[in-house]
Amino acid sequence: MGHTSKDEQGTDAESTRNGIDRRRVLQGVAAGTVTVAGLSVTSGSAVAQGEDRLDGNCPAIPFGAPEDFPTVDLTGDSPTASNVPAGQEEVVFFLHGWLEAFTGGAVNQSVALQEALAQNGKDVPVVAAKWPANSPNWFGQKDVSEQAGADLGSYLTDYTDANPDTTIRVVGHSLGGRGVYDMLDSAQYDTTVQSVSALGAAVNPVTVCDDGRFGAAIADGAEEVYNYHSEGDDIVCTIYDIPEGPSGVGCSGSDCPTGFFGLDDGQPDNYTDVDVTGTVENHCDYFRPDVGCVDLVVNDWSDPDDDGGFFGGLF
Repeated sequence: MGHTSKDEQGTDAESTRNGIDRRRVLQGVAAGTVTVAGLSVTSGSAVAQGEDRLDGNCPAIPFGAPEDFPTVDLTGDSPTASNVPAGQEEVVFFLHGWLEAFTGGAVNQSVALQEALAQNGKDVPVVAAKWPANSPNWFGQKDVSEQAGADLGSYLTDYTDANPDTTIRVVGHSLGGRGVYDMLDSAQYDTTVQSVSALGAAVNPVTVCDDGRFGAAIADGAEEVYNYHSEGDDIVCTIYDIPEGPSGVGCSGSDCPTGFFGLDDGQPDNYTDVDVTGTVENHCDYFRPDVGCVDLVVNDWSDPDDDGGFFGGLF
């Protein structure tokens, strides 16, 4: 359900305001691909109009990350790790989204997340989980992101065995958000992940419900699962629904049936939708320093059970 409007010329104004040409994307879908235009980075320029964004949509992530930044490489037949810290109290693994080479790269995005976490009082190591995300073939990239999630799950099984006292948190953005749900679905381990934070996830809203594709995996694979969604995110609110039908769960949250008198929301008990429309204005804002919703992510990690109580604290 795309959020669109027409101007007097018949142009899809909502789809073009951030440099997104809906007709070009439709042509790409018909050919089995969605072009880079969907991320508004076709110019290849670093900064548009003096702003710290690429063509008004995705951020110009700071370049120059340390060469020894912790990384799990998911691009080969099996995961390989470099400089991943051991024996830590807490480690965050970040699974990036589609076309990461055009939005700063996997490592630089992870650096941005680490800086944002530190700004909000969470000075913990972040590990970049890099997967082959730069093909324009949308349908193929969905499959690759899911395999990357499963491979990350396999790696975390071994990492947890070697670091049993380390709290594991996983953050996934965009198609990486799809990947982290598949990570839970890989059934490689039993609740070794403390939290999953999906940012602007590119996955259908019904899949996270109790009877959806990832419902059982969410319930069994992590202590806490948070879905941060924004109606200001044109990628999952407008572009995603062209090939998929509905908008992504990263747009308006889950779409689960309610039970008798609405007491059962049809979601796993450990799943929470977090509406960040007021603070996230585009697809790459979620994890940026200074803006986005990392402050809420950190707060949810600190107070996972602070939901206001039964009926919002009335009882």
